[in-house]
Amino acid sequence: PPAVEAPLSARRPRSELVGGRLALVDVPGRGRGYRAARPVARGEVLLFDTALVHSHVGPTSNEDLARQCRQLRDEALMEEVLALQPAGHVEGQRRLVAILANNVFECTREPGRVALFAAAARFNHSCCPSAYVDAARAECVVRALRDVEAGEEVCVSYVPVSEGRSRRQEALRERGIECACARCEAEAGALDP
Repeated sequence: PPAVEAPLSARRPRSELVGGRLALVDVPGRGRGYRAARPVARGEVLLFDTALVHSHVGPTSNEDLARQCRQLRDEALMEEVLALQPAGHVEGQRRLVAILANNVFECTREPGRVALFAAAARFNHSCCPSAYVDAARAECVVRALRDVEAGEEVCVSYVPVSEGRSRRQEALRERGIECACARCEAEAGALDP
């Protein structure tokens, strides 16, 4: 099978923040992110999102995704993608690839695939996440993992939460992230599991 698939659509994909539960805000020291606009119960759906592009996982998947992004004919969509945070400080032609490297999700329902969900990419990271991204190649659903108070930042984990602190930190550093969440702080002084 080909490593690259055509973009899903040249029209704006469907993203839906469900039930007014989330607000996209500036989060000090973390860029843009979501806060609970009202109390959220465990299991509630927070977001439905449609992938802009998707690909098989492989050594050239980010370049393949970048090529698909460049084929999008919607300028507003490209601006939305380019507004996402890259892994590290990168300018020029490599910026799009760095943005994709930092913002694609592994498809939990289709192992071996990754996809870019522009709205879901706005969730910031925590090693003790309050939400979970359940993704297939074409769409994802984000649900609350626990009750969330109004005003609290809603985060997902970018790395497997079952890993020890040193492995999580190593994987996050590749994305230009130095995690200081409550879990990492608590584990910092303890022996790494």
